[in-house]
Amino acid sequence: MLPSHLAGLITRTTLFAHLDDAQQAALARQLHWMCLPGGQTLFRPGEPADALYLLCSGSLGVFDGPTTLVHQLCAGECVGEMSLLSGNPHRLAVRALRDSELLRLNRSAFEALVERHPGAMLDVARLAVERLMRREHHVEAPDKPRTFAILPVDAEVPARELAMKFARA
Repeated sequence: MLPSHLAGLITRTTLFAHLDDAQQAALARQLHWMCLPGGQTLFRPGEPADALYLLCSGSLGVFDGPTTLVHQLCAGECVGEMSLLSGNPHRLAVRALRDSELLRLNRSAFEALVERHPGAMLDVARLAVERLMRREHHVEAPDKPRTFAILPVDAEVPARELAMKFARA
């Protein structure tokens, strides 16, 4: 069972927003939470595509070579879909730019989702094409603010609750 703050991300993610409540609940049972410490690699070029990843918190970098940052991912974005669609190994590396939480949907669960809900495939294909076009034209959207700190002035301030409200906004 996913923590409620992670399960809620499914409803706000474009790839899964078209699913009804029961379908999203079934999807949530297929997702596996994982933590990726900052600096750790999610996958490398040449590795087989075995899953789609939904970034819950943190930041991931897509790298062409050891240091060339191609794209930065923020919470709510997916990664790994292009290799799942093509059936080819990953072309680029993905590393955590800071400690990150992800939800992992393995290949068989992804294929079952697409089989039951063809609209999901259309959304994944649109995302993949959009990324390819941005890369081809060297156009990246400006970075979105991703990080903020809430520091309570005393122990009575419900800082975590307030932070979670901001994160959902």
